[in-house]
Amino acid sequence: MLEKIEAFVDKSVQVAKYAALANHNPDTLEAMIAELKAEGEKLKQEAADVLR
Repeated sequence: MLEKIEAFVDKSVQVAKYAALANHNPDTLEAMIAELKAEGEKLKQEAADVLR
C-alpha cells in the first residue's frame, strides 16, 4: 500500500511540474489531471478497504 501511495505522490509532483511549464498543452494537462483524479479515487477506496 505504501508503494502505491508513494507512486501516486510522485505522479502528482510530475503533473504539477508539467502544469508549471509555460508551454504546457492545456488538453494534455486536463487529461493528466483526470487520470490522476481517477487514480486518487481508486487509492482512497483501496485504503478504506485496508482500514476495515
